[in-house]
Amino acid sequence: MWYVLNVCTVTASHYAVSDPERAKRFGRTSIGMSVAGIVFTVVALIIIFTVVVHKSCKGWKRDGVCYNYRHANENGYLYCSGVKSGNYCYYN
Repeated sequence: MWYVLNVCTVTASHYAVSDPERAKRFGRTSIGMSVAGIVFTVVALIIIFTVVVHKSCKGWKRDGVCYNYRHANENGYLYCSGVKSGNYCYYN
């Protein structure tokens, strides 16, 4: 990586001295690539954040919490080690 960077720097310096128009193109290309890298990073971070925060619930969701299991509690006498809601008991 360092070798490639040095070669590019030497090449850019050489062309900057001998060809001002080419140096301007190198400068514009460099700025364009920097902006594209920043935009790509921001988009990637937004996608990752969205996936992590809004991951889908594969079981049942009650009050913002995902539960893997749900049992009917029709008569109301069933012991519930999780969260009781209506006629159901939710737990992991």
